[in-house]
Amino acid sequence: MSNILRMLGYSIVFLPLLSCLLCCFLIKCRESICLQLSSSFLIGLAAVFSWSLFFTLKDGEAFLLPIFEWISVMSLQTLFRVNIDKLTVLMFVVVNTVSFVVHCYSIGYMKKDPCKSRFFAYLSLFTFAMLALVSAGDLLQLFLGWEGVGVCSYLLIGFWFRKESANAASMKAFLVNRVGDFCFLIGIFSVYKIFGTLELKKIISDVGLHSGETILGFDSLTFISLMLFIGCMSKSAQLGLHTWLPDAMEGPTPVSALIHAATMVTAGVFLLARLSPLFECAELVRYIIMWVGVSTAAFGAVVALCQDDIKRIIAYSTCSQLGYMFAACGASAYGLAIFHLSTHAFFKALLFLCAGNVIHSTGGEQDIHKMGALKNKIFSTYCMMFIGSLALCGIFPFAGFYSKDLIISSLSHAEVPFILSILTAFCTSVYSCRLLMLVFFGEQKFSLKKFHVPSVSMVLPLVPLVLLSLISGYFGVKLLVNSSFWMQTGLIFQQVVEVHGLMHFLPLLFALAGFFFVFVLGGGRISFSRIFVCLSLFTLLSFLLHFYLGVVTCIFLIGFVLVNRNSVVLNFFKRILSCGFYFDEVYKMLFVGPLTRCSRFFWKVIDVECIDLVPTLLAKISQKLSSGVLTLQAGFLYHTVLFFLLGILFLFLVA
Repeated sequence: MSNILRMLGYSIVFLPLLSCLLCCFLIKCRESICLQLSSSFLIGLAAVFSWSLFFTLKDGEAFLLPIFEWISVMSLQTLFRVNIDKLTVLMFVVVNTVSFVVHCYSIGYMKKDPCKSRFFAYLSLFTFAMLALVSAGDLLQLFLGWEGVGVCSYLLIGFWFRKESANAASMKAFLVNRVGDFCFLIGIFSVYKIFGTLELKKIISDVGLHSGETILGFDSLTFISLMLFIGCMSKSAQLGLHTWLPDAMEGPTPVSALIHAATMVTAGVFLLARLSPLFECAELVRYIIMWVGVSTAAFGAVVALCQDDIKRIIAYSTCSQLGYMFAACGASAYGLAIFHLSTHAFFKALLFLCAGNVIHSTGGEQDIHKMGALKNKIFSTYCMMFIGSLALCGIFPFAGFYSKDLIISSLSHAEVPFILSILTAFCTSVYSCRLLMLVFFGEQKFSLKKFHVPSVSMVLPLVPLVLLSLISGYFGVKLLVNSSFWMQTGLIFQQVVEVHGLMHFLPLLFALAGFFFVFVLGGGRISFSRIFVCLSLFTLLSFLLHFYLGVVTCIFLIGFVLVNRNSVVLNFFKRILSCGFYFDEVYKMLFVGPLTRCSRFFWKVIDVECIDLVPTLLAKISQKLSSGVLTLQAGFLYHTVLFFLLGILFLFLVA
């Protein structure tokens, strides 16, 4: 049996790489459907093997599969290998399943694109990089996969490189991630300095031995945890380093599904869980992680309320859900974070691919205000997107209800994060219901000439995601919320915090209240009386369930009444939310502008006028001297005799 498990482990990781190489070697076969089917088949095989290994591997069973010696420098000896345990295999299942669905979906979505083989090669390489990351046995291999997903995201976001906006978005993602990766590298160097090794298992086992050591005057474990966390912030788009995520929508929609659901953005959450014993020894960093996570969750949900682009709404939703996962890690609920990572991957991929169907059917339109009345025209997509939205909002019995509610319960020991997480659940329902109402109901606002029904190849691949959005939460509670499942993974599992009484139903009630709120408004028709009645009932409900929550909603009610009296203030708040609190503009003013001016100074003044001036001046002097010498070299015999005599006289004078 062990040999079978080993073969499965090798196959799962390297089948996507084989798919990438196949697409690269046959890149000239752009129109070949066989190439796309072969690539999808290899990824599908990896997905089947992942599920097989998930159910075959016993709780507490773990092993390393060495491949080759990678780096050998003095005391640093690293092997490229595949680390197999329950956490790794769960990530295999998530990554390969979503990647397989995206590959199959892309066959129909990219049907008319002339560079399909390049696209499938990038997708497969992206999958392999993520698998190399999650199966790493040491931090160097993990960093290889970490940078691999970064490079692939750059290539995929800028896939349509003839669009200036796509090039700018890919470069922005690349540069923002460099900020976090710089801190991540410092963390890796610090780990090697303190622990003397980069192997994850040795780091986890030796954490307690280095609790009193310092580095650069700081507690070593706190410093390392902080550096690694900043690296996770950029990769998982946490508040402050999130600005690349909404712009990543410039890539094809299948790219958005893969990046936002199962690969790049989940890498940060995975690293926090993998090194949970290290973060448990840094209480200050965990406190920061919890607050950053809750703030990101609230920020993403609030900004999504005023977005008009269907893909940007779902992108900010991803930002918000990642905040929940980080908040869970900050509350030491690492198992719940991985649980929500898994369920979120399925319903978020479903939402993105459904959005791709909507965009495809309306001729490339992405503004939700220019859609409407699509329910009967693309009914299957509507049903799937409705299921995905219910799972996102945490409505029973869909996947998000189980994973997100447990995370909110884990925050119940901290009043403010708990209240913010509840209000975030409300905002999530509001923007999800708003999207459904404006896209599928109301008046038709798109051109029928551009409309066409999505092909079967773009609808059928979504069925597995629908099924997983329905059942993954129920079965995940039985499997993942269990300490025996996480044995030998290194992940610290804490018992789930149980919230009793009405507080247990707070997330569900607020999610339902969000749907009711938008339903009463009629899908975007703003009426002061309707909103006031809804908010009043909402405030009363909040007071009955939780006093401090009632105080917060009461403040919102008063603020709404005051703001509504002044349309200028109301429009000001809408503009702030639609622009994402002007993070891009502030960064442009503080960093991009000064760096651009500094670069221009070094280019124009230092490079052109100083450095380039020296060879230019020497060339001019040489030219003048040579032209002067050339005037003397006329080729006449008497000139030659004259210079000969002058030379002899000069020698006599010198002698």
